Amino acid sequence: NIWEPRESTLILRACATAGPGKLMIDLGAQLGWFSLLAASCSTVHVLAFDADAENLRVLNESAGLNPWGGRILTEKVRIGPDTQPLPIDLVRVAKLDLEGAERDGIRILGPTIDAGLLDFLLIEVSPVFHPGDEYPDLVADLIERGYRAYRLPEKHQPPYYLDGTSARMHPGRIDQLPTAELRALVRGWHQEDLWFAREGVEW
Repeated sequence: NIWEPRESTLILRACATAGPGKLMIDLGAQLGWFSLLAASCSTVHVLAFDADAENLRVLNESAGLNPWGGRILTEKVRIGPDTQPLPIDLVRVAKLDLEGAERDGIRILGPTIDAGLLDFLLIEVSPVFHPGDEYPDLVADLIERGYRAYRLPEKHQPPYYLDGTSARMHPGRIDQLPTAELRALVRGWHQEDLWFAREGVEW
């Protein structure tokens, strides 16, 4: 009964194995499902950003119903070209679901990425918003900056039962594809969820 079981499992696993002082940054938090999952892990604090005040009201109400809800800080902001980069910090995982503004999300996380302090990213890659090279460039750029890239299996309608051993739970690694093949693959997508893991970080 979970719409995104693979994504949820990855966020929980990454945060459950995080060392003390690590952040989860949720860009495009919406109702806060992933923020709440991350905050339920005892060593992780969450910074959640969304442009919709009602989304953040619901997120904060949900957080208040849980004893660990105080680990979530929210901010109403629309991520765009004018958004200032975030300060460098220890980030276990960043989730980006920005409906076409993912490049700006990566830019504001840039100082932390370049410092080697962001372990994982979960990104909805959406060429439906920007056909052409924007998303192939984004994926190739993160790979060049030291991340392994995995395509998560697509969501399915009607739903089907998953267990932890199902092959349908397994992501497919794409960073080892030849560059031209990788770029053509990304260019042909509609919307896909990708998981990026910094080289040398286990998950």
